[in-house]
Amino acid sequence: MFHNRSFIVLVALALLATGAIVLACAPAPTPTPAPTPVPPTEANKALVRRYYDQFVNASNFNALDDFVTPNYKRYLSPAAAPINATAQKQRMAGLRAVAPDFKLTIDALVAEGDLVAIRSTVRGTQQNAYMGIPPRGQQFTIGSFEVIRIENGKIAEHWC
Repeated sequence: MFHNRSFIVLVALALLATGAIVLACAPAPTPTPAPTPVPPTEANKALVRRYYDQFVNASNFNALDDFVTPNYKRYLSPAAAPINATAQKQRMAGLRAVAPDFKLTIDALVAEGDLVAIRSTVRGTQQNAYMGIPPRGQQFTIGSFEVIRIENGKIAEHWC
């Protein structure tokens, strides 16, 4: 019986040693890379692109609520008081009525911190009167420069 017990202990030790050798010689597992976080500036630029694609160009006026903070302010002129989201929806609906083919193309987009600067071109065809200008059916092209401030992933302020 002593021989059997010694044999079993010897086999167990051999198995443990073999297991240790196999583990020591096995290649190290390849770590799964952690997902690369999106830098805030890139997330801000993506938000601005979606804003122009969905709200401005697709005329999805209800989408504005998804993009702006509750205290959103749109500055149209240094001399005028800023407008809120409801007034911005009305403004865009009015522009769309003047030029149903109104389209904004982003020419350049730069972000730093919570600010995104946009250089864009607006094109359309005037089909209805606008600010005293009678409808002529002529195409127009307007260059624009805008700055947007992002707060907690939403547009808080917008200057043009």
